[in-house]
Amino acid sequence: MSVHATNSTSLSYLFLLIISRTDGLLPLRISGWKRGAECFKTKNRQDNCMRAAHCIERDGPYCLKFRRDGEVGNGRDLATVLFYRHLKADDPGCFTIDIPGGTTTWAIATVVTGVNKNKPIGRVSGTSCDTEWQSAFPSVYGDKDDVLLLSQCFDDTALKSHFRPPDSTELLGFTKSVDEAGFLFGKKLDKDGQTGELITGGPGGPKCKDAMLSVVVNRA
Repeated sequence: MSVHATNSTSLSYLFLLIISRTDGLLPLRISGWKRGAECFKTKNRQDNCMRAAHCIERDGPYCLKFRRDGEVGNGRDLATVLFYRHLKADDPGCFTIDIPGGTTTWAIATVVTGVNKNKPIGRVSGTSCDTEWQSAFPSVYGDKDDVLLLSQCFDDTALKSHFRPPDSTELLGFTKSVDEAGFLFGKKLDKDGQTGELITGGPGGPKCKDAMLSVVVNRA
């Protein structure tokens, strides 16, 4: 997997990479990157995201088994992990990340400028079965001028029109294949406080086929 980035020395650029996968392992660590958020699913109707804190069996950067609220699973049905790094003048223009296995993997990348270098990622929240045909992103706290990112990976193919941006957000990234799709929505926050639940427009798709993350990027 290769991801392209453009460098600049005049501004602080935070490069965010959301990697998703079906039916396979996703790493919790990648050399040179930091993890900002994650959601692992073992089955469609899993009540809550499995996170790194719920891992009970590891193999290097990979979690082989999770346990949360009495539920145990391998997290391989559908997973998404957000990684980030501050771009530097000597960074390459293309990053290559090796992930073993032959199952489908996809990524969406974006850049946010003027971030808080000491703590670029603020509050995060994830959900894995919202029981909605549309996708309902969980509320998360942010400050005015922070950037809210809403990441959705979907275990079925979809068109852009199936999941339109929630109110006041815009589509930042989209990808699809024969049996999966990924969306990234975002907006600049205009006040302090909880963002509230944000729901996509359009007809949506089969219930509980998605994994969603609400992530606040702290601005300097």
